Amino acid sequence: MSRGQGQWDHQQWAEHLREVRSALKKRDAIDRNLEGAATYGSAEEALRERSAWAARAKAHLRRMAVLAEAAPDPDNARGVVGRLDRWRARSR
Repeated sequence: MSRGQGQWDHQQWAEHLREVRSALKKRDAIDRNLEGAATYGSAEEALRERSAWAARAKAHLRRMAVLAEAAPDPDNARGVVGRLDRWRARSR
């Protein structure tokens, strides 16, 4: 983040939001075996890839949680982080 830690940065927020949603969609696609069956040679490979996408989502959610505290509407921002975290927690 180019600004000090904890300062509101809308561009960073939007970037992390896109990254979280993208990672969770890819993780869910692997879960549904839409991409997994055609792309991966083994179940172990699919699980490793799924785990990597889940970890990526978690890392971006952590940054969003920090940014949320400095948001113009922190309650709303925390709510967004909470909803995304519940999505992340599903189907582990």
